[in-house]
Amino acid sequence: MSVDNAELSQESFETFKDKIAQLCHNLGHGEPSQILRMKGGSSNQVIGIRLPDLDKQDYIVRIPRFNTGDHQGNEILDQVSVLLHISEQGFARTPSILAYDSTTNNAIGKAGIVDWDDVMSAPLVLTRKPPTWLWDDEDYRTSGWDGDCDTKLTRDLTQNEMVVKAHFDQVIARLAPTYIDDAYHRGLWLRRLARFAIYGFSDDRDIERYEAFVEEWDAYYQSLVLDY
Repeated sequence: MSVDNAELSQESFETFKDKIAQLCHNLGHGEPSQILRMKGGSSNQVIGIRLPDLDKQDYIVRIPRFNTGDHQGNEILDQVSVLLHISEQGFARTPSILAYDSTTNNAIGKAGIVDWDDVMSAPLVLTRKPPTWLWDDEDYRTSGWDGDCDTKLTRDLTQNEMVVKAHFDQVIARLAPTYIDDAYHRGLWLRRLARFAIYGFSDDRDIERYEAFVEEWDAYYQSLVLDY
């Protein structure tokens, strides 16, 4: 569903809930028994809903945060096509799509999908960004932070935060021996580089992020040389 980010930030969740409820009615599923504001990603706002007529299953409404103009409708259709194709191939844990709209002609005036957040087929190392929200309160990030959790923290973790992170890493590393390398070492650089290849450069902030990436990589590479 197409969206203006400024519009989303200005509208209260209480009034937005009414639009979500109307959307569910228009789709023929009646009044949701639950509408929850969920933590979305950097690209999408996410609303959780429970629909009584569908065995009380939980669904999400995924709404792009940024309006990319004429391309937005095509992007949503592409994501839907990818999900449907993966589902047809029999992949496990593929999210099902209840409904989608690539236009703004709906109750919330935005385009989107009722399913799950960003869908992309990618190498395993690119999917292993650590869930830093478990131990790093983003409210304490500096004002210049661009939302990239693969960039280094500018503060030390507290004792409690370190305990949570250590416990998570130990449990996951036992299940996936390459996780630590993928999450914190080579994966950190590969994910940052991949985002430039996937999303490109749309404004000056992207150039600034790229320059910071190159500067940090040069420093990291020099440290490897000095170790030898």
